[in-house]
Amino acid sequence: ITWTSTNESTLFESVPSNILSTKTNVFDTYTNPTTKKYNVLLKQQTTEDAIKGVKSEDTFTYDGLVDSDSSYGLRTQSVARKFSGTTLQGTTTTTTTYDNNPTGEGNAYYIGRPSTINTTTAISTGDSRSASETYTYTGANLTKTEKTGHNTSYAIVEEMTYDNVGNLLTKKVS
Repeated sequence: ITWTSTNESTLFESVPSNILSTKTNVFDTYTNPTTKKYNVLLKQQTTEDAIKGVKSEDTFTYDGLVDSDSSYGLRTQSVARKFSGTTLQGTTTTTTTYDNNPTGEGNAYYIGRPSTINTTTAISTGDSRSASETYTYTGANLTKTEKTGHNTSYAIVEEMTYDNVGNLLTKKVS
């Protein structure tokens, strides 16, 4: 059984009860009154599987409102909450920071280049885990990644070199 609605008159009616799985998206829209820049951003996504009895609620935060000069519609945080029935089983929060250089020219221009990604997962038993990733760029090329897991000061480091046109030449993992 599939149920969808894009008809405004039925959009907010309740979902039929005999559906096996559903995915519901909630969007925010922003319009800058001066520049007329318009964004549609996914704010929340809920997925339910009636057969397995599981539900996932994901919420998203972005780099600002469209009326901000520094807003590019980049997702800065996502929070995923997983349920079994109505019992929360765990939450994963991912926070991303980006480097932007909108005034650069050529390979000095970039928007949305990830610089760090931090992830924290907490489960219903009270246990939690964290991880981080750091990215380093030279020009337009990703030249180094550092990935650190939970409770460790050691990182997996990847170092890359490129030729003059951006083709990957070497990749060293340590």
